[in-house]
Amino acid sequence: MDNTVVISGIGILSPLGIGLEDHITALKEGKSSLRASAEGSFANNIGSVPDFSPGKYIENKKALKFFSRQTIFGCTAAELAKQDTGLSVDEIKKKSLSTALIVGSGFTHSLSLKPVSEAIIPCVDENGNLDYSKLGDTGYRNLPPLWILGRLPNTTSGQISIQNGIKGLNYSVVNGINSGIVAIGESFLVLRQQRAVRAFCGAVEDAISPDVFCRMLDEGVISPSIHDSYPFSGKSKGFIGSEGAAILILETEKEAEERGAKPYAEIIGYSNLYIPDRADFGCPEDLVPHFEKCMIKALESADIAADDVDFIQASAGGNSIMDAAEAAAIRKLFGKNPWVTAVQSYIGNTLAASGAISVAISCLELQGGFIAPIISDKSHLLDKSLNYVTGQAVEVDSKICLINSFSYLGEISSLVVRKRDRYE
Repeated sequence: MDNTVVISGIGILSPLGIGLEDHITALKEGKSSLRASAEGSFANNIGSVPDFSPGKYIENKKALKFFSRQTIFGCTAAELAKQDTGLSVDEIKKKSLSTALIVGSGFTHSLSLKPVSEAIIPCVDENGNLDYSKLGDTGYRNLPPLWILGRLPNTTSGQISIQNGIKGLNYSVVNGINSGIVAIGESFLVLRQQRAVRAFCGAVEDAISPDVFCRMLDEGVISPSIHDSYPFSGKSKGFIGSEGAAILILETEKEAEERGAKPYAEIIGYSNLYIPDRADFGCPEDLVPHFEKCMIKALESADIAADDVDFIQASAGGNSIMDAAEAAAIRKLFGKNPWVTAVQSYIGNTLAASGAISVAISCLELQGGFIAPIISDKSHLLDKSLNYVTGQAVEVDSKICLINSFSYLGEISSLVVRKRDRYE
């Protein structure tokens, strides 16, 4: 019992909506918010979180004045997770030193020039060259006093900690697209090692700015249109960039039982690897051994066999090389046994938050007794060899799910969760 780590609370924001009900409804109905927009503009080809009132979830209204969108998402998701598991700030403070917080930071915010554009634009001369002396002397004076806070990778985790009185282990994960699943996996290890009894973990991704969108478009990893992006499709031209957040509350089983919490699942396995020469790989065959090894390590960590896995929440998001490699690795390791689905077909690739959202969605599917269908163009890679969920959701009492998060930059991670009876 001492080594059992359970997921007792989930807070989620994505293009599908705010909170659990919006996501459960959309997944069961097979409806994606990404298919409603028209082609043509940048704004219509990214996934955005619907408008909402953050003051409903963040008690400190003064702090909202300097919060970035990323921090608003993170604090809101943390509050939703607390509400979901019935945990109050007073309860957290009673065990503040044994409550950990590990949150992945946004991927696009750190790459964009947009937050400092007010400083840069006045310092560009008539030939289009940037005058660095002018930038240093006067340019940065055009920015508000607290502008740097929104660009620091630990601001979101720091504010979640401040808002909730968390004083235990606290750090941010800056691991690109895999930041979210790594934050959850490392929190799992922290609790197993008895360095804490509870952990807030997950990741946040804020709005994708035009300069980052264009850069990723030039790299060939993002699709120019929502109508040309489908997971596990040989015709797909890339993934859809999106924003969102997922914060999960992990607890030791003992702590959850003492609170009377009702866990969704327990985490039983985790692997986190890296492909250092990923940029040199030009075909799926080069990636298959790495993806397979990552999943094997997760199964070994969980002490289960491949046949024990009921469904796979794939990383697939529309990158044809990556998706083909993942399909081939799944076929090689699992055959046609487990169901295969991909939540990115509903919300796009939420980058740093993608792995955390995949874990959250998988827990909802385990508890709801269903697996959402992949929204696709019906041209699935290895269609005859894998058990894809298509057309409509399948009703099935799954017990174990493997979640993959494979980044085009070389970070690869897998997590294994097992369903818990919330009312046992």
